Amino acid sequence: MFVTAWLEKLLSITTFFSACTLHAERPKSECNTYCIDCSEEFCYHCGLSSHKDHRQIQIRKSSHHEAVREEDIKKELDSNGVQTYVINSSRVIFLNKRRHNHPNSQKRGKNCSYRSQCKICSRNLMEPFRFCSLGCKLAWVKSESGSNVTRVKEEATEEKGITRTEPSKEDIELKDQDSKPVYESMVSSHNAQSIPKVIGFRSKRRKGIPHRAPFF
Repeated sequence: MFVTAWLEKLLSITTFFSACTLHAERPKSECNTYCIDCSEEFCYHCGLSSHKDHRQIQIRKSSHHEAVREEDIKKELDSNGVQTYVINSSRVIFLNKRRHNHPNSQKRGKNCSYRSQCKICSRNLMEPFRFCSLGCKLAWVKSESGSNVTRVKEEATEEKGITRTEPSKEDIELKDQDSKPVYESMVSSHNAQSIPKVIGFRSKRRKGIPHRAPFF
């Protein structure tokens, strides 16, 4: 499942690479790792104690934006469709959307061609990617889930609102002054049209048994 509480918390954190409050005076005290089990960021020293056996994801920074290695995030969730970038020989994925690039500033070359756009922020992407970051994919998954729920509710409402063509009890009991009930009239007329008239072979009454006249 892509929508998880720890992912939403990860995308909302704005204090990555800040000094740890517990180990601020020690080297390697910046919070550049995220604990999936605790849903919080921590530094190198916290990882040796409080989060030693927990699932961890190292946070990287590129162009002042946080990113994670693709191979790390794929172990925890489906990141298909999110564009990857190569930074320091590692393929990474950005956590949140970045500043929107101008549509006329895209560069086209032999190895780089923007033929797609992010479904959320419309940022130029390369095929076959559909999202520029994990945040945009999360927003799209949520919107699609909401649309499906709304669609199911609308279909259920339409089914409840369907008018039945069968006559109700009131229609059956309804009568005119000198006529049959409405439903009975409908059935009678229908039967009269659909049932063929049976014609018998003997249209006249058969004569009685003949009696012989006496001799005297």
